[in-house]
This record gives sequence, C-alpha cells and structure tokens, in this order.
Amino acid sequence: MILVFGGTTEGRAIAKLLDEMSQPYFYSTKTTLQNLNLRYGKAVHGGMNRKQMEYFCIANKINLILNGSHPFAQILHKTIGEVALELQIPVLRLERKFPERLDHDKLIYLNDYEEALDYLNQHSIQRLLALTGVQTIPHLKAYWSRYQCWFRILDRDESYQKAEEYGFPNRFLIGETPVDSIEYEMEMIQKFQPQAVLTKESGLSGYFLNKMEAAKRSGVTLLIIKRPELPVNFRCVYSLEELQKHLSLLNSTTLNCKS
Repeated sequence: MILVFGGTTEGRAIAKLLDEMSQPYFYSTKTTLQNLNLRYGKAVHGGMNRKQMEYFCIANKINLILNGSHPFAQILHKTIGEVALELQIPVLRLERKFPERLDHDKLIYLNDYEEALDYLNQHSIQRLLALTGVQTIPHLKAYWSRYQCWFRILDRDESYQKAEEYGFPNRFLIGETPVDSIEYEMEMIQKFQPQAVLTKESGLSGYFLNKMEAAKRSGVTLLIIKRPELPVNFRCVYSLEELQKHLSLLNSTTLNCKS
C-alpha cells in the first residue's frame, strides 16, 4: 500500500496520478482539506510523530511512501526519513523546481530565521512584510514584538486562530490567497511600504520568482530563507512522468498487498 504526504500542489498531482492508475493509497495531511476528491485514496488527517507514523505504516502494510509535502515541512521530512529507514520503506519525493540562486545586492539568502533576525537587527529594519505564512510567526516574535511587521497568511479560520494563539496582532495580518502575478506582489509592497520583504525559497510552484522580481523592481531588499536539505534516503523525481515510470517499474502485487 502507498502512503502519500500531500497538502500541496505536488500532493494533489500525485493523488490525481494514482487515481488515473487505479492505485489505492492513503493521502495524509496535517489539517483537514476541503474539496478532496480522491477516487482510490483514503484521506488521513492530523500530524504524526515518529511512533505514530511507524504504527500507521506497519498496521496498513505501507511499502512505498510518496512525499509531496511542502519543502519547508522539516519535521515531517525528518520523521518520514527516520521511519522509512527503520522500516526499510522506499521514499519517492516529487520535488519542486527551484530557480538558480542569483547574486544580487537586493537578494539576501539566509540559512534560517535566526540569521534573518540577526540581519534585521544589524540593518535596523523596522518595517517588514513577511510572506512566510502563519507557522513562521513564532520564529520572528523577537522582531514583531518590537517593530512593525505584517504577515500574509491564508485566508481561513485555522490560520487566524493560530496567529491568535501565537499572540500576533490581528490588525497586522493579511489574509489572502497568493496569485501567480508579479503585479500582485508589487501592489502588496507598494501598499505597506516595507523596508524589507521576507520569503521562503519555495520553488516555482510557490510563486517564488514573482516575489523575487517584484522586490527587484520595487528596490526592496528580499530576505530569502533557504530551503532545508532533504534526508539522504529520499529519491527525488522532478516530474509526474518520471514518477509514473518509477511506479510502473514496481511490482503491482507488492503495492496492492492487503492486510
């Protein structure tokens, strides 16, 4: 049986491919997703720690993991890597395409949020637009508790609730769904007039190039949190065609084993 980790564009693409192949699978997301139309998949909601994931894999005879989760889901990646290694389950990672890192005085690449805080302090940045999502609010508390900072988050109740739990002021939340538009990102910069914009190296499907180009055109410094490294036991594929070839090579009776 296949276990898919989704909740992203890549995860939905994997689910669609498996449905087209009439391949049964579990589709795991941390939160409940609306409008999931899984023909051959069964939705599983809620985060799993290592013990829970091991139990799930053993109980459901999981013998292949397809990882389509977000590039910055570091804890999940680590857990998948450890469980897969322990149970000898192969992992195929449908990886996003990432643009080449550019050498530009307005593009600052940083390893983590600690480096981001250091940069903000050293350069006296007092107005920040953060496009990093609600989960990153706690990482920057030392900054937004002192200076003006806006966070763009998904416009859904769960995101607002999390921001409230983190103690972040509601009036500085921007609840929107990002769109594929450079002009959209430029309007955001022009509206809030930040001294810097903070984003994640989220890849082409995360509209990263739009944010980069909008910052360059606006003359605003773009702070970029580098994507984390993946576990060494992940095998990366970069297209659905490549993924399908790997799936076709696997023994169908093995993938479809019943409990």
